[in-house]
Amino acid sequence: MPLELKNRLNSLSAPDKIVAGKDVLLAELCDRVSALENQVYHNTQELKIHYHRDKYKDFTYEIEKHGNFYDLAAAESMKLEAGKYYMIPLGISIYLPDNYYAILLPRSSSFKKYGIIVANSMGIIDSNYRSLEDQWYLAVYATKDTTIEANERIAQFSICNETKFIVNEEKYWEAPKRGGFGSTDNTTK
Repeated sequence: MPLELKNRLNSLSAPDKIVAGKDVLLAELCDRVSALENQVYHNTQELKIHYHRDKYKDFTYEIEKHGNFYDLAAAESMKLEAGKYYMIPLGISIYLPDNYYAILLPRSSSFKKYGIIVANSMGIIDSNYRSLEDQWYLAVYATKDTTIEANERIAQFSICNETKFIVNEEKYWEAPKRGGFGSTDNTTK
């Protein structure tokens, strides 16, 4: 409690101290709630993004956040042939903060609409891949002949915070035996 409030409380009569004390406690509680709200609801960081519109003249899309993921679109129109691998430019570079990384995935409709599969299942973009020249691409395998037009949403990403671990080799630890790979719900004792 600030000293001036403490002095003010000490100068009051007993009944006034109780009322004033409750007011001070209420004010302190409101300050704490406000600080907590600020921490929870306003604890955001700036995400620096560069759109490569100079390279892709038809690219007008701007990333949109849906739930926990941001949608991304193709930066140029591309005709894809079945059975071939492609790097689809997403027309952006992002400056990820230190100790953060992005997980790049196809949108749930990408296979149904275009017959594309992300070639390495998902992309991981480290925070050291963040210069203006480090443009994002979606590496795909086409399962059918298809065309993806510029500005069509094909990918999504989420930003994750890196947890640092100290790796220690252990000879033994206690844990229930599950039966090995592919044995979910088959716990043995």
